[in-house]
Amino acid sequence: MRRALVAFAVVVAAGSAAVAIHLASTTGDRAFSLGVLSSGVAEDLRGGQTACQRRIDVPETGGFSQVSAILGTHQRPGPRLRADVVRGGRVIASGTLPAGYPDLTNADLRKRMHVRPFVAGGQTVDICFTDEGHAPLAFFGGAYAAPPRTYAEVGGKRSGSDLDLIFYCGCGRSELSHFSQELRNASLFKFAGAGLWLAILWMVVVVLGLPVLLALSLTKRAQGR
Repeated sequence: MRRALVAFAVVVAAGSAAVAIHLASTTGDRAFSLGVLSSGVAEDLRGGQTACQRRIDVPETGGFSQVSAILGTHQRPGPRLRADVVRGGRVIASGTLPAGYPDLTNADLRKRMHVRPFVAGGQTVDICFTDEGHAPLAFFGGAYAAPPRTYAEVGGKRSGSDLDLIFYCGCGRSELSHFSQELRNASLFKFAGAGLWLAILWMVVVVLGLPVLLALSLTKRAQGR
């Protein structure tokens, strides 16, 4: 039985090491997200209208140069879209998505926009999107999971849903680094169960607790025979 437990521990350790190596070697450029779970159309803009996501706390290491959103164009070519990053009432970065992009599909769910100059981390900003065309444009989002400080606004009126936005640094970062950043981002959430230390504790329970429980179960079964 001891040999079986030792073999089991070796397998768990090897699996954990393999996952860590994979995360460290896999690269991406995602800086952070709002954590919004899209449940449908959050805002449907008409030509000339602006939708803003207010009070976004950019993490210290979450500086970005790109942002993506899930956009619905009502089965027609998408209108030109402008993005402005605002701090203290002043535009500090901006960019545009040229007109003519297709409606959302499973293969092309998100549309990325470059904003310049690079937006540094460790500050609170708003990001506003203006439909500069004549066709309507739908932003997808949801009412749950975003940090409580941030909120969406259209035409000066607060919305009941947040925009589903993801921010990118335009650089190569390991998935392990990204995972670490998402744990830090968890401290932005104030409702129960989503704090940084609770997230780490949950990981420890899953990674270490389940194998221990399985080992104890195997030991009890062996003793009962």
